Amino acid sequence: MRTSDGTRRIQRWHALLLAGVLAIAATACGGEATETVTFADRIQADIPADMERQDLQGFDSAVGRWSNGELELTYDIGRFSDPLGYGDRDEFRISLLTISDRSATIEYFYDTEMDSARPWIAALHIPDLGNGDALTMYVHAADEDGQDAALRIFRSLKVLDDAS
Repeated sequence: MRTSDGTRRIQRWHALLLAGVLAIAATACGGEATETVTFADRIQADIPADMERQDLQGFDSAVGRWSNGELELTYDIGRFSDPLGYGDRDEFRISLLTISDRSATIEYFYDTEMDSARPWIAALHIPDLGNGDALTMYVHAADEDGQDAALRIFRSLKVLDDAS
């Protein structure tokens, strides 16, 4: 069936209108452009699209860093990943999350000694990824709103291989 030029224009206009409405809705809900990345072939996450990878070298674990100036995400996958325990820090709070059927602990706190430019910190720990490995991930943020961004990243995490 052939459509007229007028019908095609209307269809394009509807498509553009829908795209605009979706973009406004995402922004209103705290959404931002994200990119799905994989850490050490074990973990997948949606992170802000403007974050850039910075290579790190681990001694006994898989480590990495992503940053965009406002946020810095680091991860450590290995047997000796930091189990957290920052209850003595300012603005401390803790929450629990389930990621790919694994228990995770999230600690939020404020610490200018760890990072004076990004003192708002959200840290996640999954004690059992399988094969004796654990995951610890930190998101350092310039302001308290960055902890909300960290939670969005943490909620997007998926464990890719079931090595347990």
